[in-house]
Amino acid sequence: MGQAMAEYEYVYMIASPGEIRISGDRATGRFYTSELTRLKTGEEQRIVGRYDDEYQKLAGRWLFKSRNYKMLHLQTITKPR
Repeated sequence: MGQAMAEYEYVYMIASPGEIRISGDRATGRFYTSELTRLKTGEEQRIVGRYDDEYQKLAGRWLFKSRNYKMLHLQTITKPR
């Protein structure tokens, strides 16, 4: 994760569950995110996204089977320095 975040001064993220549906030992979930970021260039961004997840219960524990992210909105707040 360190390399993925190397371009940022900070990232502030809030995740909110949309829905979780359970069917036996499988489930799906949808989570929405709202982020405020500042790149090391000084550019600030607002990002809204969505995670679509699949889970599987193994040995009594829920684990991620898959996770897909889709960016729904990107707004540049300030220009780079």
